[in-house]
Amino acid sequence: MPLRVGVTLSWALLLTWHTVDLWHGQFFLSTVGCVGYTVHASYAFLFGQHRVLNNHTLSAVEGSP
Repeated sequence: MPLRVGVTLSWALLLTWHTVDLWHGQFFLSTVGCVGYTVHASYAFLFGQHRVLNNHTLSAVEGSP
């Protein structure tokens, strides 16, 4: 659960930072924000999928439903 809170906070901070950059019209920082956002989203998705796969594997090995 703490991991989920950390991921949620990082999403919130990233979205806030990116919005502020766009509001101020800082193209360079906004571009960096877009790249960072994409990398973060990809990592979060892959990490989430990895956790789901691990949970399914553990359930199968342990015989849990």
